Amino acid sequence: MFRFEVLKKIKENRFLASAELIHWKQRMATFNNLLEQIKSPRCRAVVGVLQIVKSKSIIRWKDLVC
Repeated sequence: MFRFEVLKKIKENRFLASAELIHWKQRMATFNNLLEQIKSPRCRAVVGVLQIVKSKSIIRWKDLVC
């Protein structure tokens, strides 16, 4: 009986480790997607317009990016 319980716990730990790995891979994919969008020409154009009109939002943007 004891051996069965140990094997069961090992299996559960492997499942949890696998689930955590999947979670962090998804988070990394989301983060990379956000970075791609920030670097896109469309986003750069919006930032350029905000700089030209001297928007208060651009100050916050620069604080976040830098």
